[in-house]
Amino acid sequence: MIKAVLFDKDGVLMDSEAEYERRRQIFFSERGIDASGFPDFYGSNNDVIWRTVEPNDAERRARLAVEFVERFKDEPMIYADYVYPAVRSTLEALRARGILTALASSSPRKFIDRFLDETGLTELFDYTVSGEECENHKPAPDVYLRAMEALGVHPDEVLVVEDSPLGIAAGRAAGAFVLAPSVPSAPNVDQSEADACIEGLDQVLEYLER
Repeated sequence: MIKAVLFDKDGVLMDSEAEYERRRQIFFSERGIDASGFPDFYGSNNDVIWRTVEPNDAERRARLAVEFVERFKDEPMIYADYVYPAVRSTLEALRARGILTALASSSPRKFIDRFLDETGLTELFDYTVSGEECENHKPAPDVYLRAMEALGVHPDEVLVVEDSPLGIAAGRAAGAFVLAPSVPSAPNVDQSEADACIEGLDQVLEYLER
């Protein structure tokens, strides 16, 4: 019996990964950084991204991360423009059924809180956790294990909703059943390791009937 559904944020609750990548490419180009050898950062976290950009010089790495934020400070992402239409109705339906919900994202806490505040979704989650609050980032299972512990549920009582290969691996490593919703801006993202693929969040409810 499923007692809790745990959600990633970017790519799952909002179609934002393509915009993040667009901003990174602009920044790399303006700073003369050759990004041709970088891996796909889809679903990654800030620590991995900036260590890839600057693996050796910690001082320069920190400076670049700050400069990136400064570069786009006058172009804040309007989260409401990226959130999927089915998010609120899905969360409300889950809570109406007595299903616990959690948000488990690699994003820094300040961005998680701003997302929830600007979209008015704060009260629809029983628990939220940032990967930066855990010892290890995805694909390690830490963020999902933390959420399960906080909610008092076991892995076989949990659905994890994830879109990226790193997130899917984290959900699987945590012992949960992983659903992967399609991502409009990234239709070719590898979701082959998910237990099941779905078209959208509204189909999460279907799995509660199984």
